[in-house]
Amino acid sequence: MKKLIVSLILLLSFVIGASSAQDLSDLALKRGVGVRAAGMGGAYTALADDASALFYNPAGLAVPGIAYTTGNPDTNRKHVQGTVNLLKLGYLGYGLWNLESSTNSDEVTVTSLGFGNKQNWLSWGMSYKDISKNISGTVSSGWSSDLGAIVRVSPQFRLGLIAQDLLTSSTTLVSASGRLGAALKIMDDQFTLAADAEIARSGQTYAHFGVETDITEGFTLRAGLNRGDPTVGGSMDMGVFAFDYAAVFEPGNTTVQKMEAGLKYLPRRKRPFSIIKQKEYVLIDVSGAIKGGRTQVSILGGVNPGVDSIIADINKAAKDPSVNGIMIKIGGFGGGLGGMAIVQEIRRELVLAKAKGKKVVAYIEGSALGDEYYLAAVADKIVAPPGAVVGAFGQSVAVYRIGGLYEKIGMEFQEFTQGKYKAAFSPYNESASKEQKEMISSIVTDLYRQLLTDVAKDRQIDIAAMKEMGEGQLFTAEEAKDLGLIDEIGYFKEATKLAAIIAGAKEKDKEASMIKLKEVEDEEFFLTQMFGVAVIEIDGEIVSGQSDENVLFGGQIVGSETVSGYIRQASDDVFIKAIILRINSPGGGGIAAGEIYEAIKYAKQKEKVVIASLGNIAASGGYYIACGADKIVANESSLTGSIGVIGYIPLYEKLYKKFGIKSEIYKEGKYSDMFSSARKLTTEEADMIVKLQKVTYDEFVNAVAAGRKIATEEVYELAEGRLYTGNQAFELKLVDKIGGFNDAIELAKVEAKLTGEPRLIFYHHPSWFSQLGYQYNASSTDKSSLVSLWQSFRSALGLLF
Repeated sequence: MKKLIVSLILLLSFVIGASSAQDLSDLALKRGVGVRAAGMGGAYTALADDASALFYNPAGLAVPGIAYTTGNPDTNRKHVQGTVNLLKLGYLGYGLWNLESSTNSDEVTVTSLGFGNKQNWLSWGMSYKDISKNISGTVSSGWSSDLGAIVRVSPQFRLGLIAQDLLTSSTTLVSASGRLGAALKIMDDQFTLAADAEIARSGQTYAHFGVETDITEGFTLRAGLNRGDPTVGGSMDMGVFAFDYAAVFEPGNTTVQKMEAGLKYLPRRKRPFSIIKQKEYVLIDVSGAIKGGRTQVSILGGVNPGVDSIIADINKAAKDPSVNGIMIKIGGFGGGLGGMAIVQEIRRELVLAKAKGKKVVAYIEGSALGDEYYLAAVADKIVAPPGAVVGAFGQSVAVYRIGGLYEKIGMEFQEFTQGKYKAAFSPYNESASKEQKEMISSIVTDLYRQLLTDVAKDRQIDIAAMKEMGEGQLFTAEEAKDLGLIDEIGYFKEATKLAAIIAGAKEKDKEASMIKLKEVEDEEFFLTQMFGVAVIEIDGEIVSGQSDENVLFGGQIVGSETVSGYIRQASDDVFIKAIILRINSPGGGGIAAGEIYEAIKYAKQKEKVVIASLGNIAASGGYYIACGADKIVANESSLTGSIGVIGYIPLYEKLYKKFGIKSEIYKEGKYSDMFSSARKLTTEEADMIVKLQKVTYDEFVNAVAAGRKIATEEVYELAEGRLYTGNQAFELKLVDKIGGFNDAIELAKVEAKLTGEPRLIFYHHPSWFSQLGYQYNASSTDKSSLVSLWQSFRSALGLLF
């Protein structure tokens, strides 16, 4: 069928039309210089997207890409001899074409510059032409300018308009004219039909018609009518190299052939913005062992999705005006202590997406227990397969005490703490104290209350009924539907249909509306913000020295030298007005945390706004660092606080005896062997350790008091190593705001007096996998705002894809 249509179009092109006489000025300034356009009969006003858009419609330069082509407009010299050179660099275009008559000494040379801009469904552009003519021995020169626009009415239909030579120099070299074009894709976008009406200033009108189809990947055929002259053409696209050919059949058996070759990289949007948008939704897979921070890849651990990467994906879809909905596919992701904060970050981003009009569907792949269902509950609709399991809404924390195991093999640990709650989760203690049990219970109670309250609100279930379901029991899919916990029972196919329907798709389109996240893109031309916000990640245990990662099993450590260097680098950058510390850390070395704290003080001296954004956990040294910030933002269930000090010294005395190992120590100095693992510390030596810990503890408390503007005595009461949820910490004024990463960004904008969408410059230790060329995270990895400015400039030129 496709070949038959092409054959009929080509036959029609041979038998129709007769053209009027042509002169050199008309050829150079009105008939066009693009070979692809020539093959389509010059019907290119609504389609222009390559370098020849400089002539046909500069609005087409707004399509990102790079191209350089050189060609001959009349290879057999029927009318002219000359060359055409066209360059497209992002949204900018440059052209130089020179035509000399084949029968006399007439000559026309045109140098043109242009640019295009786009905003959603509208593109517009301008071009400037410097013209030099020698016609019948009369030499003249001057300039003219074109103004064009392209309107994408729907993904299949667009309109184009150009006013050619609208503005000219005082010496009129060419009369003004205009073109109105339309283009339509038919038969599942296999064919593109185009038509142009060209109107001269004299009132004379010319028609252009064209058709284009891809016969196979990399090979395209075209046909058309150019002012009545039949045309044919074709292209071969071999990666970045392209070759174009066109022939124009004029009266008197005159055939003008045109050729063009060069390098082209013009990525085509599969989902162009338009006034009438197609109904689409994005699938985002939320499964695996989700961690705080960015996605991490390791050899044995595989891919561990990071919450920051997931919320970046959701934010990307939420900003796309062509996306009507988001489908969240929920697999198994273990929660545990701190897991609720990760879910709350994702939930918060989905709520923002819903506020922008996006519909959300959750598909439960196998089970949704606890935190998994907590995430699903925020969706507009929830679908689960018949064998799914839902429930386990109770909250519990298991603390494993392994001191007895070590004792059996002859090992024990001497523990030193500052703060009666600090050792609550210590694995070496026989049991938690009464105060420690109360603290752990209060955390569990708060997390339980948050989950039941939010789910009851999301699903519009009475809180009393929710409490009855919240004892930790499991429900089948049928039971969950009867209880109002899910909306539909079905497999993935049924979920995609429901997602398409609530996104607004028609019944016949509902199976073809899903798009890939990588096809979603933000479109911006001009830099919206010169000044930016630095984002510095503190993800992992804090140690002295450089940051590093475990490439085998996953996980990473935060080096104080690395982070301090990033903070100082951002502080010295005049284009950065605020710094966000994205903290996901249980703590670490006190000296290392202190080093980072000092770097934050340096940032403040440089008048930078510093905001701490707490992820799933920011405790001990992580909270110490946060206290240096101007403001602290935490999720309701973020775990924070733990203002205290703890340390262990291993003792192998019994183990040595068990295996007949004797320790002979020769020393000078009474305490020189105090850290020997062969004996316990004396009371005097233990007092030394406690005294040193007290210094660190007091320094920690003073940092909290200074940063939070709380009396020192009050901080001592709040400290004692006690761990708090974000909600509890907010009530105690240990954090300033309940919210996620985007709330921290908004707060940074307010505090730094930034308007519009801020540029985010991410500072983080590059993973080994990204250094091999694999970039899993959608976020930027720039390490200076100057680099970011350059990247933004390149993006403005359409050079980043």
